[in-house]
Amino acid sequence: MNIFSVDILKLSLAVFIAMTPFSNAYSCEITPPPPEINVRIFEEKTTFDTDKTKNELTKIKSSSPIYSAYTQENMHGKLIGGMMVDALRMDHEINSKQYHVNKNGYSCFQIDKINIDIHLSPKIYIAKEFVKNDCWFNHILSHELQHLDIDRDIADKYRRIVNNALKISLSNTDRYWSGPVKEADIIDIKERKKSFINTILRISFDKIKEERAARQSAIDKREDEHPTSSSCPNVREL
Repeated sequence: MNIFSVDILKLSLAVFIAMTPFSNAYSCEITPPPPEINVRIFEEKTTFDTDKTKNELTKIKSSSPIYSAYTQENMHGKLIGGMMVDALRMDHEINSKQYHVNKNGYSCFQIDKINIDIHLSPKIYIAKEFVKNDCWFNHILSHELQHLDIDRDIADKYRRIVNNALKISLSNTDRYWSGPVKEADIIDIKERKKSFINTILRISFDKIKEERAARQSAIDKREDEHPTSSSCPNVREL
């Protein structure tokens, strides 16, 4: 079973806007190249929790609407035997530069770098009742690792998708560069360009949520329809 942490149900999006000081080193007449785009994946070490009972895991799951294969009467007596919580987080930072022109108070504005970081913080729970039974422990662990593999695959897939989407969308000079313009208009220009980038990323994040939920639920449904744990002892005997 895969259960999303609270912040992941909507994929947290942290935005940081960095602005370099005014500079005279660049001419407004020279259009700079498109911004540098870096999409990176950071995965924390997987942690394990085997101290909670089936009842305790079931209470944790009850706060989430995510589908669970481990709620069938013939498997766990409607109790949760294992789950993976992966606090997938995506942050991005937009770096910009403003070039001051010492003539009539005009400036140029450039977005020169965008960093997107995808963070995976996986934690696998296995109910303590199954820890001493190798058959059940290995079965549940194998199942939860499938969920982790899905998150890794989605992170890698959307690393490439987001990178390409931004490169294509920002290939138009007007999307990342303005000038010369009145310095009083720079704040509005910056906000409009930031909003354009945020829209692209928000659409991508929505697609991640949709695909992630579908693929994770599919794993649980397959386990529900064709359980590989049939060779393990009856759960009531543990």
